[in-house]
Amino acid sequence: MKNFLRFVNPMNRIPILFAVVGMLFIGSTQMFSQLANVTCTPSYQYGCMSFNQFNINSSATPYTGTTCGTSYTGNGTNSNVTFNALPGQTLNWQSTSLGNYQYGGQYDGYMNIYVDWNNDGDFLDANEWVTQWWYAYISANGSFVVPSTVSAGPKRMRIMFDYWYYADYYTGYYNNPCFSTSNGYSNYGDFRDFTINIGFNNDAAVQSLSTSTAAPFAPGNNTIQAIIKNNGLNTINSMDINYTITTSSGSTTSGTITYSTPLAGQATATVPILTYNFPAVGAVTAQVTVSTVNGGTDGNPTNNSGSGLFGAGLNGTYTVGGSSPNFANIKEACDQLTAGGTIGAVTFNIRTGTYTEAANIANIPGNTSTKPIVFQSEDGNKNTCVLQFSGLTTPTANTGALLNTTSVGGTPTLRLNNADWVTFKNMTITALNLTYNTAIELCGPASTAALTTQAYGGCDFVTFDNVVINGQQNTGALASMSDVLIVSVNGTLNSNVKFNSCTFNNAACQMYINRNFFTIGGVYISLSSPPPAQSNMQLTNNTFNNFGAFPLRFDNTADATVTGNIWNSNNTITQRGIMFTQNEGNFRFSKNRAKAPVASGLELLFFGTRTNNSIRGLVSNNFVWVPTGSAGWAINNSSSLNMDYMHNTVYTLATGTTNAAALNITGSGVTPVNNIFYNAAGGPAVNVTSGAVTGMNYNNLYTSGATLGYWSGTGYATLAAWRSATAQDAASTSAAVLFNNVSTGNFDLTTVDANLYGYGSTSNGTYGLGIRSRVPDDFYGTTRSRTEVFMGAHQIVPVITINPPPPATLSGCANSNFTITTNAAVTYNAQMSFQWMRNGSPLSEGVNGFTGTKTASLTMTNAQPSLHGGDYALSITASGGADPAITNIIAVTINAPIDIVKHPDSRILCRNNETSLSVVANGTILGYQWQKDGQNISGATGPIYVVANADFVSSGRYRCILSGTCGTTTVTTNDAVIYVSSSTIIARDPGQKGAAEGSTGYLDVDVAASAQIPGYSPQFQWYKGTTMLTDNGRITGTTTSQLTIRNMSLADITADYHCVATGICGQQTSAKGGFYVSSVTIQNQPKNQELCVGKDGSLLVVASSNIPGAS
Repeated sequence: MKNFLRFVNPMNRIPILFAVVGMLFIGSTQMFSQLANVTCTPSYQYGCMSFNQFNINSSATPYTGTTCGTSYTGNGTNSNVTFNALPGQTLNWQSTSLGNYQYGGQYDGYMNIYVDWNNDGDFLDANEWVTQWWYAYISANGSFVVPSTVSAGPKRMRIMFDYWYYADYYTGYYNNPCFSTSNGYSNYGDFRDFTINIGFNNDAAVQSLSTSTAAPFAPGNNTIQAIIKNNGLNTINSMDINYTITTSSGSTTSGTITYSTPLAGQATATVPILTYNFPAVGAVTAQVTVSTVNGGTDGNPTNNSGSGLFGAGLNGTYTVGGSSPNFANIKEACDQLTAGGTIGAVTFNIRTGTYTEAANIANIPGNTSTKPIVFQSEDGNKNTCVLQFSGLTTPTANTGALLNTTSVGGTPTLRLNNADWVTFKNMTITALNLTYNTAIELCGPASTAALTTQAYGGCDFVTFDNVVINGQQNTGALASMSDVLIVSVNGTLNSNVKFNSCTFNNAACQMYINRNFFTIGGVYISLSSPPPAQSNMQLTNNTFNNFGAFPLRFDNTADATVTGNIWNSNNTITQRGIMFTQNEGNFRFSKNRAKAPVASGLELLFFGTRTNNSIRGLVSNNFVWVPTGSAGWAINNSSSLNMDYMHNTVYTLATGTTNAAALNITGSGVTPVNNIFYNAAGGPAVNVTSGAVTGMNYNNLYTSGATLGYWSGTGYATLAAWRSATAQDAASTSAAVLFNNVSTGNFDLTTVDANLYGYGSTSNGTYGLGIRSRVPDDFYGTTRSRTEVFMGAHQIVPVITINPPPPATLSGCANSNFTITTNAAVTYNAQMSFQWMRNGSPLSEGVNGFTGTKTASLTMTNAQPSLHGGDYALSITASGGADPAITNIIAVTINAPIDIVKHPDSRILCRNNETSLSVVANGTILGYQWQKDGQNISGATGPIYVVANADFVSSGRYRCILSGTCGTTTVTTNDAVIYVSSSTIIARDPGQKGAAEGSTGYLDVDVAASAQIPGYSPQFQWYKGTTMLTDNGRITGTTTSQLTIRNMSLADITADYHCVATGICGQQTSAKGGFYVSSVTIQNQPKNQELCVGKDGSLLVVASSNIPGAS
């Protein structure tokens, strides 16, 4: 970014700019004076007398003009001719004129010469009207003396013709070249401005100070140097130069150098002063003074001195204030930033405290987007970090760039001069002076070459985030721009400036971003054509409190965004309200809330031609409230073209006629859609000029008075009359609205009213045709993608609630009546509709005994399980575009008495095997409980009970108890007996038995008792060898436990018999048994004995047998 140095004349407060390198320079005012911008020019002229030639002291380069003609406008231009003079010198002038007019045979032109000796921008001081020549002929000459006390430097000289008749007889103001009215022509044809340069014999002027390496430079050695010009008539052969270097802590380094290189008149020289080791933190002030010239005194000591502020470039994070900071205060940080610039991104963490000082940031060297600058409170608390200053109403003695004044006059708390990429966040900036009430000033260099030259430069990409900006309370009208809390001056071009989440308090005007005017000498001059617009200004989520004259004015911006702001003031002196002029491009004024009780109306003013119809300005989703007033528009679209007003709620209590409408429209191509324009005090809702609007429709135009609206001055009482006369608002309405709380300014809608359905609603057949892409949501961010779109800034969204929710399950008894009830409510007094569904299908009234299918309560008459059991849900819709709601699923059971169809069966079970018991029943069964021998079996709660891995203890009596309702609380099954048997075991084998041929033989076996089940007999099968025996009359019992063989033969007498016993739990084969031939052998026969009477006797027989166990 190019750096500029700004100087100010203490008499006229005119900014003067020099390009400099890496420094901030403060020098003698007179030394560096430029021609003062005398802004006044006569507004009217008479005749056409012009200068052919003008000269002073027979200069070699006199001014030569041309004859005035049809192209001459009478405005006069600087001839760029300079005449040199010394203080006290007599100047002889010569003039030749053209185009003399005669009146009554007399030449009637007066020629006046004025010189602005004190360079204050006018010719009204003593001795500044230096000569007058009456009845100027073709040529004239004369002389005047330069005051001996005049300061050196250029002075503006104006030569102007007057018309004697008006000057003598009407006005007598020929001594005032700024006077001119339609009844008093002071200017007669031409006027010209020249320069008289006042000089001295020996005059060394310190023009500027700089460093050999331009800023931004790294900490370390750099040479401070002075640019010295010889303004005198003599060659300077030697001069002594004194210097002093002062640090921010106050320590100094001084010295003197002698420069002896010859310097011719008007020549300049760069003189090295001192090589200085610049620290990383801390700016220094260099003061340079020429003490002697050519061994003697300088003839013009007023320009012998100059000073500059220098510092190393900053990079990184720095602390400000508090204990052991990098910078003691904010001003010191700004000084080094201004002097040294940046070599990287810079953050200043400002510690808690109140800093009473004026901070100035100007022409930051190295200022680019890659090296942003942030000033922020260290703790993030915007209320404990305060920068404040009582602005000066007159310039101070130090007229350099740190405390320089502007066209406004005075010193703001914070001045940004051609400073870019700077952010201030989480802090407070306060102006303490009631008269000069400016907290923040945005400015930049302004060209003063000609009135038609536009200003340039300014502050770009500057952000204020969460900053409190305080002024002093001012309830009066805006008398001057010095009572503006934030102001841009000099018509500078400030782009991408953002204010976010800031709070503005007090002042006559809280923000004036001006680009339409150009300032010279404190006078605002309107330019003939709009200057380049300030682009991408952003004002988001700010609060403006207690403003006086008007809260905001944006002039000449492009793509400005003003969103989410609040304006609130109880001041009744507001002049114009929120004002925008010449706002081009993608202009957005949305989601703002504005209120001011003013006699002339808030007047949210949009003024000026928008040239691009394809990029339309948009004013949407705003709440505008004028709580008092007899006149004044709430929104005034004054001659602004191509504007869309959509979804605004405008409420006014203005009581006038055409000047008291909620909306006033002049211009063309203006489209108001889906707005509420509401006048509750009897004034009209709208005032429109014919041809200004296109497509004005779907608005609520309401007045409590007799005239709904004015069209080109004619009032219409009803909406029907308005439609007929204007061919607008065919689908608009005129309905009273029940707002939330008018007394507190809450204009939210409270009730669903079909009259307020806007463009894009289902009910009026425009769904999908609306403006949702243009205005996708409402003031609060609620989407407008709804089935019903409401007029105004508030989009109603009725919400259906079901509280408490219905139970997940319900039950009733068959053959009785059964009812389901749901408790539903909806917001905004919307109307609800109901539809019951069973198993996902809607129910029809009166079918299958259903009634109340479209109410909140559903009744089933003579309920039956097959017809009425199932999953139910209630679908609820509501007017106003509510989202449909549906209850949770309600599982309905229609209960019947329990009837056992099949009881569990008894069974025999082998050990370690498995079986199951089951019960089959009709009706509503709520639960099962199996029991064994009268005791509940844990976990056996289903219709089937499984006995697994049976053992003897599993044997018993089993039953199931069923739980029910509707008269059958419990029902018990019959008992089922389970008998657990062991495996089949033969307890006694057949063995071997004696037999004789022809005898009958028997073989038998026994089965173990544990394998014998009551009521069930094992099965037997006898075998002889491998042959299965069958009964044949001789042989019987082949399938019983005893085998009988009659009339045995020798073939039958064998040991190869066995029996296979089969039971429920398996079979077993006996051991082999059979028959053998039995025999008895008497081995000792008894012998005869003789016995006495009464005595015992014995006989002994000894025998043996093959029969086992025989004796």
